[in-house]
Amino acid sequence: MSESSIGGFIAALPNLQSLEAVNPCRLTLRDPLQFRNIRHIALRSTILSKEALRLLVSATGPLESFLYIGSYCYGANFCSIQDHCEVLALRKSTLKWLVAVPVHTAYNFTADTRLLNVQYMRMTLEDIWLPVLDGDIRDNQILVRGLPPRLERVQFDAAENILEDLLDAVITYIESSYRKDPNDQVLRTVHILVLHGLRPGKDGAIA
Repeated sequence: MSESSIGGFIAALPNLQSLEAVNPCRLTLRDPLQFRNIRHIALRSTILSKEALRLLVSATGPLESFLYIGSYCYGANFCSIQDHCEVLALRKSTLKWLVAVPVHTAYNFTADTRLLNVQYMRMTLEDIWLPVLDGDIRDNQILVRGLPPRLERVQFDAAENILEDLLDAVITYIESSYRKDPNDQVLRTVHILVLHGLRPGKDGAIA
């Protein structure tokens, strides 16, 4: 997507507002990227480092929607959902719609709270799931602390065993979002997709 590859073609389309790519080559993510008018990005079967993702997002202008379906690749340098949210905070004033399934597990999940205007989000719970030692208590506040504050709709994808382990966290999040006055209620819909024997993102099947 650099000037020497498809980026040069994109730069010749100044009114282009949507970009969709499948399995983009991360080696072509080099300066300069000309995405200033891009408002919608969809990346499927994608493997990017945090640095490559930052280069991509920082090249955009008023980014409104972002979809990222990861593809598994062994290595510590590839993006987690925490990395996605930290980078997308660069566009927190315009971003409203987010699907983030990066496949790589996050060891922290707090950065979503910076995405002040995101109204819809889809994520997989496995991307924030870490095993706990026997006798330790699962952190049920992880979604309360981590998700955008103005979500109206959210979808959680989860394998059965992951959902069972994080169900209390989902319930705690729903309860914390409830408002007695309907006029004050922001969160409207919580959709849970239970996956049977399929890890979301490995085959690029979801979204």
